[in-house]
Amino acid sequence: APDGKTLASGSADKDIIVWNAQTGVPVHILRAHTEAVMRVAFSPDGRTLASGAQDKLIHLWDTASGTLSGTLTGHDGWVVSLAFSPDGKWLASASNDRRVIVWDLEKRRIEKVLEGHDDVVDAVAFSPDGRRVVSGGDDRAVRVWDVRKGELLMTLQGHASFLKAVSYAPDGKTIASAGLDQQIILWDAATGERIRTLTGQEGIIFCLDWNRDGSRLASGGDSLLIWDASGEILRNIRSFHGIVNGVSFSPDGKHLV
Repeated sequence: APDGKTLASGSADKDIIVWNAQTGVPVHILRAHTEAVMRVAFSPDGRTLASGAQDKLIHLWDTASGTLSGTLTGHDGWVVSLAFSPDGKWLASASNDRRVIVWDLEKRRIEKVLEGHDDVVDAVAFSPDGRRVVSGGDDRAVRVWDVRKGELLMTLQGHASFLKAVSYAPDGKTIASAGLDQQIILWDAATGERIRTLTGQEGIIFCLDWNRDGSRLASGGDSLLIWDASGEILRNIRSFHGIVNGVSFSPDGKHLV
């Protein structure tokens, strides 16, 4: 959560668990999805948790009470990625129906449908100013959208296989993308030009997260790496017995989940 006091996890067992980040004790167990939960995301104020699943639904949860506060329906396939806008007014969702949907959370309705991907959309993220959305998927393309107009601004080509993760740097100047080709590409968010390619991670990369000041980038998949801003590997954490499907820095940057 934004305050660093709780964290949330979703699972193939259909449950979502909200944990006390200090003690590791479950605070809430949230049950409503009928299929595997693919993604969870906290709102910027921490009051709402969104969850997306293979049942094609997005559930909105009150984090204080652990109760279901709403459900968004509109996707025709699995909901595989979620991102809140920085002001918390919108939620973007990506699906294997090849679409990104931007939701108006106050009115609980679809604001924009972003269509342009030729295959499954696996990842979505808002820019720090909330004006743009970046998405990536199995068509190997990174696409940048104007949220208010619902228009495609740029298509960034460079990956050799499916994309699984996209992320804006905190200053909004850089986009990171990664996937099955075992590389992270850093793009200039304004021009779409490739800045550099980070190589050295073995296996698929499923997730990316920047720390708050943008000095560190974490990438998870068959392994978990921490990179500095120049693209140097700082840590290679190998103490896993499976795939890392999600990674997140704590708000103070001292911990990594």
